[in-house]
Amino acid sequence: MRKTSTYFLERKDWQVVVTLLMAISVIVITHFFAIQELDKYEDSSVMVRASYQRDSLLRELEGNLVDMENSGQQLVLLEQDEFVGTTEKAIQQAAEQLAAVRNLFRESAEQQTVAQLERWAEEKIQFNKNRLRGYQQAGQFAADPMAGSDRSLVLWDSISTLTAAIRQQHHRQLDAFISQKNRTSTWLRFASWASVFLVFLLSFFSIYYLAKTARNRYAAEREKEQQQHELEQHLIFIKDLYDHAPIGYHSIDPEGLIIEINQTELDWLGYGREEVVGKMKISEVFLPEIRENEEQLFPDIGGTANEKGMRGKLKCKDGSLMQVLASSRAVIDKAGNFSFSRSATMDFTAYKKMEDALIQARELAEQSVQLKEQFIANMSHEIRTPLNAILGFSNLLQRSGLNNNQQEFAQGIRTSSENLLAVINDILDFSKIAAGAIRIEQIPFSLPALLQSVDQMFHYRADEKHLEFEVQAAKNVPEAVLGDPTRLTQILVNLLGNAFKFTEQGRVALSVTSTEQQAGTALIEFRVSDTGIGIAPEMRDVIFERFGQASADTTRRFGGAGLGLTISRQLAELQGGSIRVESAEGQGATFIVEIPYPIAEGAGAQSQNQLLDSRLKNGKVKILIVEDNPLNQRIAELLLDDWQFLHEHAANGKIALEMLRNNVYDLVLMDIQMPEMDGYTAAQAIRQTLRLQVPVIATTAHAFAGEREKCISYGMNDYISKPIKEKELLALIQRYVLPMEKKKHSYLISGNTKQDPAGFDRQYVLDISKGKPAVLKEMAGLFVSQSAKELEQLTKALQSNNFGDAAMAAHSMKSTAAYMGFAATLGERLKELELAARDKLPDATVLNALYNQVNQLRREVVDFLEKGL
Repeated sequence: MRKTSTYFLERKDWQVVVTLLMAISVIVITHFFAIQELDKYEDSSVMVRASYQRDSLLRELEGNLVDMENSGQQLVLLEQDEFVGTTEKAIQQAAEQLAAVRNLFRESAEQQTVAQLERWAEEKIQFNKNRLRGYQQAGQFAADPMAGSDRSLVLWDSISTLTAAIRQQHHRQLDAFISQKNRTSTWLRFASWASVFLVFLLSFFSIYYLAKTARNRYAAEREKEQQQHELEQHLIFIKDLYDHAPIGYHSIDPEGLIIEINQTELDWLGYGREEVVGKMKISEVFLPEIRENEEQLFPDIGGTANEKGMRGKLKCKDGSLMQVLASSRAVIDKAGNFSFSRSATMDFTAYKKMEDALIQARELAEQSVQLKEQFIANMSHEIRTPLNAILGFSNLLQRSGLNNNQQEFAQGIRTSSENLLAVINDILDFSKIAAGAIRIEQIPFSLPALLQSVDQMFHYRADEKHLEFEVQAAKNVPEAVLGDPTRLTQILVNLLGNAFKFTEQGRVALSVTSTEQQAGTALIEFRVSDTGIGIAPEMRDVIFERFGQASADTTRRFGGAGLGLTISRQLAELQGGSIRVESAEGQGATFIVEIPYPIAEGAGAQSQNQLLDSRLKNGKVKILIVEDNPLNQRIAELLLDDWQFLHEHAANGKIALEMLRNNVYDLVLMDIQMPEMDGYTAAQAIRQTLRLQVPVIATTAHAFAGEREKCISYGMNDYISKPIKEKELLALIQRYVLPMEKKKHSYLISGNTKQDPAGFDRQYVLDISKGKPAVLKEMAGLFVSQSAKELEQLTKALQSNNFGDAAMAAHSMKSTAAYMGFAATLGERLKELELAARDKLPDATVLNALYNQVNQLRREVVDFLEKGL
């Protein structure tokens, strides 16, 4: 087959080609016009000759006519016969000349003029013939009258005038020809010079182009030589870097044979290049750490995928092993087959030692944190338990008949205890925030109900200080939002507490409005204003710092540890919000808190009006108090007596279980730390052994975030912190205890007596579904389908070692579990899996174990839901 060649012309080459074509075109056009003009000249020469011939014939015709006339006149006048022959000859020559004129002018522009000339000339010839004939027949007498005829003179004048006109026309044509000839000569001269100039210009351009091309070619060759030199130097530099880099490099072919290796890795191994390249397989010198469900990179093992951060050991020539971290990339050909791989290895020996030391340090730190948390928990319990007794008994003591001094003493005890409790709470909260132990919940709650609770909480204090107190909520505030009601209440209580503390007269107000609503989220603004001592402008930022006060004597005059505003700001920021203050010294202060809350449809909290439901005060509600501390027990009994509730007491969890076997209770108040059997174990036995659905409320002095979730995970329904606040306890009783006639129509589905799985927050699910069976069924169906999709995504991500996608899938599935009431069990395992997947070096063994737990828990949840709530 003949090979075809393709030629590419550069821009300059095209310029030369175009210039040559233009020059050739100009020369061809000039030549074409010159030939045309030459053809015109040839035609003009014929015309000139014809003009001269016609002029000559006309003159000869005139001369013959003159000779004919003169011979006739002489014949008549002289009467000599010799003139007869002359006259006849002249007539014959005139006739011949006339015939020649007729032939010559047959196709000329003067044909009509010549025809007129012929008629007059023929008449003149005929006249002379007649005169000659008359002379020959009758002599001079007959010819003499014709000789003096006027007609002969007129004919001659006409013939002379007509021939003169014809000759003048010929002269004009000759003048025009000469003028055209001059113009053509000028044009041809210009064209000739232009052609010469064009040829000169083309020659100059060609010489210039050839010279420039030669220079460019020379420069290109020099540049190519320079680039070649630089490339060689660069390759030497790269080769030097490759061989002496602090990282080892090697490449392997599809059979696992080492086809390239740098000097650094050769030095580690102790081999020479000739011993390794093309002779040894990677499996002979590299021992990867085999992990469960982990596909290896190397073709002789079976994988061709990319691998990053794979740990292994180099087997050196002397038999020693070297810890390395390897990253490899497979190169695939166009057919999709493995071609070869490039790998980098890093000496991991020092890092391994450091990692082991860090793991040990982390374990020690975790143990230290656990000890610290346990110590704080124990101290919290030990401090709050006597404080609970002091507050409870001082409150009851004030209700008894005391004189003025005794009332003052009891009030002092109560106030000091509350102040001490506030300081302890602030210190514990500040420690938890500093340690990152604060967890912000995302649960639905009612803003109006929370505000009403806060309102009632501070009305007593407003009455004590004779201050006006008002809580206002704008109409645009949503009924229900998703967030952490406990932390919001803590912020508002801190701000309102400060407002009452620093205000001696005037008013304290809390106003709430929604400043912005978009994409299902409302920006809620809380304004706490007072008419107190105010804050100097230069101290507005200081008061938000830990232990910061507006003035040096604030702590001495008003008390407090200076942590309330610090905690409030940190809690607001943890919820994506902010806090600021507007104030002037002596003119009061306004604290503004802005927190964004997703709007929750159909969720809410019960109002305080419901807390005062008279149907509870009918003596039919029976509550079991499980408490080992006699003081705490007595306070709970007094509160329940005041609300007209029936109650019994158990000193520990073991006694409580026995009482629950033999009696029916509407609610259990369960302490956590008790002898023989603690509250966690007792609650778990109530659900799993006794299979009872009686509401269990944890009463504990452990004031930590996550305590509620822990209690729920053991089967309890809710949690209240000691010292117990009356309104909080009453709200919980109202929430979980209803008269028997109302239970028949409550959220619980009639006839459902089966045991809930551990950690299932039934009440939360019933709250958000409002107990409607159709909604519960729909929620269960959505959980089954959505969790199946998310589990499939999690499975694929773990199988492909895509830990980022695994973390995202676990995070999404965690939310799905939480909304179905399984945040404490399935949600907690998913959270651990998510954190393990986000680790810098995820451990496949840990992930697989967590995945199996998640899979098992989900199956149990699905089985539970399919049997019906």
